[in-house]
Amino acid sequence: MEDALIIELFWQRKEEAIGQTADKYGSRCLSVARNILRDDGEAEECVNDAYLKAWLSIPPARPERLSAFLVTVVRRLALDKWRRRNAEKREGDRQALLLSELADCLPDRGSDGNIDLWVERTELTEALDRFLREQKQELRRVFVLRYVYAFSIGEIAEREDVSENAVTVRLSRMRKALRKRLEKEGIAL
Repeated sequence: MEDALIIELFWQRKEEAIGQTADKYGSRCLSVARNILRDDGEAEECVNDAYLKAWLSIPPARPERLSAFLVTVVRRLALDKWRRRNAEKREGDRQALLLSELADCLPDRGSDGNIDLWVERTELTEALDRFLREQKQELRRVFVLRYVYAFSIGEIAEREDVSENAVTVRLSRMRKALRKRLEKEGIAL
């Protein structure tokens, strides 16, 4: 079913909207949550919470791209759950690793470290979108798999059929190019 029709089902408050959303985007959403949480049960819970959040948000929202809307909701929910779970444990931190990789090429998050605040800034979002649109498809895919879907270097290498070193080099070069691009556009780092 087309996204516009699914969104219309939400607007009409028909429960079929959830089923159609799950059929079309359930596996993608589950993959995002699993990559962040590394726990199937928690990932499924996040996806279900995302469906509820979509139900409560549409209307009044009318997302242009339902897939992007859902992935964003799932990612935020999974990160929140991950932070709560790991606040007590203080163990190795997958998301901190991903953010540390990007730290040199993204603006300062401020002293509170609230990533949601700076990611949502329109200027940065638009600059990132422009940067990624200008990249070759395989580079863009590697970047998105790493920093949106939270895939490990090994998972990306296997998926893209390249060595882990090739993935690491591509990501490093893209981060340097992104930093240079943001500096050129006057976005404070």
